Amino acid sequence: MSSLLKDRYSPACVKRLAAAVSEVWPQLDSAGYARAVLGDGWAGLELKQRMRRLGSTLHRFLPIPYARQIAVLEKAA
Repeated sequence: MSSLLKDRYSPACVKRLAAAVSEVWPQLDSAGYARAVLGDGWAGLELKQRMRRLGSTLHRFLPIPYARQIAVLEKAA
């Protein structure tokens, strides 16, 4: 049985992303970010909805100029 692509965006994936970003930008509330992403119906979201939530929530939790957000994400990648 094949798994759905959306399932790659799992709670573990969200926590890994938060950890990677917080290594570059230690002010990130990693636990708060993960809670915000994974709450409110996460399991029922489809692939693009999950991707959108990851990005929009990260934007809220990184209150720095967009260019700096991109630099943080590039280093975290």
